[in-house]
Amino acid sequence: MRITVREAISTYGLTGGTGLVERLVARLSILPYSFLLILGNTFRNRKRVLLIEVTLVLAGVVFMMVLGVNDATRYTFGEKLTRIHNYQVNLQFEQLTRSKRLINLALTNPGVQDAEAWLVVPSKARLAAQEESQVTDARLNVFGLPADSKMYQPEIQQGRWLSQVDQRAAVISAGLAREKSWQVGDTITLTDSQEREADWEIVGITYDPLISSDVFVPLNALQRELRQIGNTNTLSITTYNQEASATQATALDMVEIFEKRNFDITPSGTFGYLTTAEIVSQTQGGYSLIFQLLSIMGFIIAIVGGVGLSGVLTLNVLERRREIGVMRSIGASSWRVIRVSIGEGVLLGWISWLIALPLSIPAAYLLATRGLSLALNQQLSYQFSPIGAAIWLILITLLAVVASSFPARSAAKVSVRESLTY
Repeated sequence: MRITVREAISTYGLTGGTGLVERLVARLSILPYSFLLILGNTFRNRKRVLLIEVTLVLAGVVFMMVLGVNDATRYTFGEKLTRIHNYQVNLQFEQLTRSKRLINLALTNPGVQDAEAWLVVPSKARLAAQEESQVTDARLNVFGLPADSKMYQPEIQQGRWLSQVDQRAAVISAGLAREKSWQVGDTITLTDSQEREADWEIVGITYDPLISSDVFVPLNALQRELRQIGNTNTLSITTYNQEASATQATALDMVEIFEKRNFDITPSGTFGYLTTAEIVSQTQGGYSLIFQLLSIMGFIIAIVGGVGLSGVLTLNVLERRREIGVMRSIGASSWRVIRVSIGEGVLLGWISWLIALPLSIPAAYLLATRGLSLALNQQLSYQFSPIGAAIWLILITLLAVVASSFPARSAAKVSVRESLTY
């Protein structure tokens, strides 16, 4: 059934005033009448619409924010982490050992593709302008890496990475730079466990989700300062088969090989686990409780919004019983009445989605890069993913359909005789 907009307005009372929405609806003559009726009825009581939209928008922002932070966690401790730490197994030894011997033993395993030796030592750091050590000095690990390392691909935020000609150059992590307000060009003093001190110039600041407060220096320069030329205590290994189960098996094989030759290996490795696959799995799992709590909060708000939406549509039906009766008198079927009522709920849901989407992006960014990063001392990198927005669009549509189905049934039961009493 298709009639003119002028007839619809005069017959059904499509618009209740002379506001902007009413004038806009009246000009959309090319659209089906059912859609115009949905559009006009939806915004008839603006205060009521505003109240329910606030609830639905809040639910949408929370839901998409949670999924956005979840995506940020998976991206940070997944793709980004494995791109920076370009190896599968990391072994740390209790004693310093000749790097060539460690690499040669590792290559005897047929599952090992390549190996690279590092030197990681605990240290304290302060600005060189501070003459004496204090209890507030940063306690950290100093990573001695080959300048042309294939196993570590840094993400430089400021300055540059180490070069083969550097002698006293250092790159610090972004977390350390933020905590101590150190900048490129500053000179820091590193003090090892033997209380030997050496000054290093900061040439760069790098981001690493695993290493938040440490320092990187050239391997040869660190060995020379420690008088340990050619010695290392950490071995990074790449494997041919990079599946989690395969790398775990290779790591255990390597531990067995080295222990048979009386090498003492730190059980947890340099970063708490022997393989990057374990690091990825355990780190992402550590955030699961936070996501569950936030998801429950978003779900509760969504349920409240759904109940409120159902109440708003029920009031709309009660206020329009005469109009519904007129529709029925000229031949409108129950299905058409139900479709109009459900359309109002879906339209409100879609409008809330359109408003919540741009709000959820900065909210997820701030929660990931500021809130959780500061609370857990692990800097997350935010990357927008449309998956969360698509999921919430589907959920809000289903929620709107369910919430509006009850008042829609009530509207379909309105008879012409019953409407005359209103």
